[in-house]
Amino acid sequence: MQISKSSIWAAVKRSVFLISLILLMAGALISCSTAPKLPQQRNSTKNQANDKRALGAQALLTYRVHEARGFYLDALELSQQVDHAPGVIKALIGLGDAAMRAGDDVLAMAYYKQAEQIGRQQSADEGLVTAMIRQSEVMISRRDSQQALSLLQGLDRKVESGSMQEALLLHAQGTALRLDGNYTLAASRLEEAEKIARQNDDLIAAAASLYQLASVRVQQGKLSDAAELLLQSLELDHTMENPAGIAASLEALAAVRARQERYDEAADCWIRAYAVYQAVGNVAGMRRAAEGHGAIAASTSHPDRRLEIESKRNVWEQLVIQ
Repeated sequence: MQISKSSIWAAVKRSVFLISLILLMAGALISCSTAPKLPQQRNSTKNQANDKRALGAQALLTYRVHEARGFYLDALELSQQVDHAPGVIKALIGLGDAAMRAGDDVLAMAYYKQAEQIGRQQSADEGLVTAMIRQSEVMISRRDSQQALSLLQGLDRKVESGSMQEALLLHAQGTALRLDGNYTLAASRLEEAEKIARQNDDLIAAAASLYQLASVRVQQGKLSDAAELLLQSLELDHTMENPAGIAASLEALAAVRARQERYDEAADCWIRAYAVYQAVGNVAGMRRAAEGHGAIAASTSHPDRRLEIESKRNVWEQLVIQ
């Protein structure tokens, strides 16, 4: 019997994943006898872990996934050294976020579940809620709205009113409800999430809720409202220099403008999205932008405009290949 190379590679990947997960779980739960005893030493180590997590988050914003993973692994090790459960949970969630950005939702879910387990063991509600929200986002990415909503059930009793955790929970609920087709309730949740995020000066989170709310308006056939929400989201992400949010809003706005038959504006959105992806080295995004821009060529009846769009697409495809 012949075994294909793909089968061998899949088996290797599964083995590496399981070994890594076992080591991670063992390390995250173990109590470190070498932990610094003096409060000053403990606080210094905690601060170092905080700094590493901040660097990881910044790396993820600019698609530097490998660097982000390294920072979060460092943060995990530092938090383990002082048996700081909240720090361990945050590092695990960061590692899950890096895995999601890399497209590995299975590994991401494993990290999030481990964070949930520690949160329950340590009665750390903040970490537990965040871990459950992240798990729901994995299910949303798999288009399983019912499972996502199930994961979020009851978490509202664990969050403080007006806090960023409440904003993130409302955002996740709204996104899952949108996927489930409950557009009225989804809009209500997302509007409240955006409001609370602004009150907490988290403009990136506010932009994300506006983006999801725009998707709800598209489903309701309110394209003008959707475009306005995306422009607001785009403005906030520009303010925060968040390339991931900028590119996502531009892609969505391109789709809305195309449905409105405003093809020139749609093409310009794709051009801008491509430029953002190129700046951060996101080849998959560059390819998607090139394909979206090329599709506009098929939607316009103006020969000169179609030729210009197709010419740009050909140049972009060569850049992507290189």
